[in-house]
Amino acid sequence: MGFIRAFVMLWGSATAPHFSAQPQYHLTVVPLFENAFGNSARAINDLGQVTGSSTVTTTTTRAYLYSAGTLTNLGTLNDDNTSTGRSINKFGHVAGFAGVLSAANGFLYNGSSLTDIGSLIGHSVIVQGMNDSDTIVGFDEVVNYHPRAFLYKNGSMTDISDGHDYSIASAVNNAGTVVGYFGDGGYLVGSFYYDNGTYTLFGNTNGQVGTRAYDINNNGWITGETDYNKRRRAFLYHDGTMQTLGGLGDVSQGNAINDSGVIVGTYLLAGNEGAVDARAFVWIDGTMYNLNDLMDSSGAGYTIQQGRDINNSGVIVGDAVDSNGVTRGVILTPNP
Repeated sequence: MGFIRAFVMLWGSATAPHFSAQPQYHLTVVPLFENAFGNSARAINDLGQVTGSSTVTTTTTRAYLYSAGTLTNLGTLNDDNTSTGRSINKFGHVAGFAGVLSAANGFLYNGSSLTDIGSLIGHSVIVQGMNDSDTIVGFDEVVNYHPRAFLYKNGSMTDISDGHDYSIASAVNNAGTVVGYFGDGGYLVGSFYYDNGTYTLFGNTNGQVGTRAYDINNNGWITGETDYNKRRRAFLYHDGTMQTLGGLGDVSQGNAINDSGVIVGTYLLAGNEGAVDARAFVWIDGTMYNLNDLMDSSGAGYTIQQGRDINNSGVIVGDAVDSNGVTRGVILTPNP
């Protein structure tokens, strides 16, 4: 297993906002389809439009668009009986996939209908992210867990796996820069940065392995998770420097970063590694906060477990568990 190669990347810079006081948020629950069992909120754009999935039966979900108080069922593709919205851009277009993980079809919703984006050579296309130009990234599960990272642009899908045993493209920014992670020889090795045909590897500066890049903002700043003293920690990577984000729990991951450098993600309570012990965090101005500690009275009865995405107004979406143990998609809006 090779060591991660670290490269200095010449990106634009951004400054995270400074808060003179601890922020506070108001919780709004994404409504359910009739007779649905629960839902999940995966992504939000700068207009406040949200996408995710709603559990309509015990075995099926439907992708949705939630905009200005209206919940729209996006349906499915072909004979698939389930769908999930994974990303939404400034035009309200949604990218996601229909079908189960082992046999899925990626889709683009253009405001009126779903389009199948095709595949490389595999049988299961999992969409992970999209930018404002409808450029989509994800992975195509070829065979026996050998996913291949792809870039879908202008109706054409390109393999950007660079010959690795497996690779997953996680996100793409508006400059068309893709981030993701890869593995060789049965092991996770590190993360990659793909820009205009150039494939660059990056990761921990101390020679450790196991870095996963999950999101990139429009300034080229990246977040995800990385091995740290045999544990996983959320990180911020920019201008060639890797910074681990400590402060809460022993295990954490950064899921999304906005253009101000504010990061949202998930951490596990110290000493526990079960999903039931997960809590959502927001990292602002060098401090990691448990989002459950930042709620006004609207958060009563909910435990926020996943911070999934954040827009450039600082509005966060994620998943919470209500007092009945039901998972609900939530929108967390900063109070003035």
